[in-house]
Amino acid sequence: MSPEFYTIIGVAIALGGLIINSHRSLSASMAETRKEFREEIRALRKEFHEEIRAVRKELNALRDQMHKEIAALSERVARLEGLIEGLRDAVTGKAA
Repeated sequence: MSPEFYTIIGVAIALGGLIINSHRSLSASMAETRKEFREEIRALRKEFHEEIRAVRKELNALRDQMHKEIAALSERVARLEGLIEGLRDAVTGKAA
């Protein structure tokens, strides 16, 4: 075998070593990036869930307030209906 052949084999082995080393480095970098990404996603999910809880509490408070206001309005409407019926009876002269 010629010296050129040995040189080609040596270069191929050297390039293979460089490629393997580069691949290992790239794999480690990707694994670290994935880990950071997962941590960020967990943090965002936690923040999102906290915000949803806050919105639910606010909605529950608004719903309770709305029910109270509707009940008060119902009482006022009932009072007005009674007054209108009384006024109608007084005008027409009918007794209830």
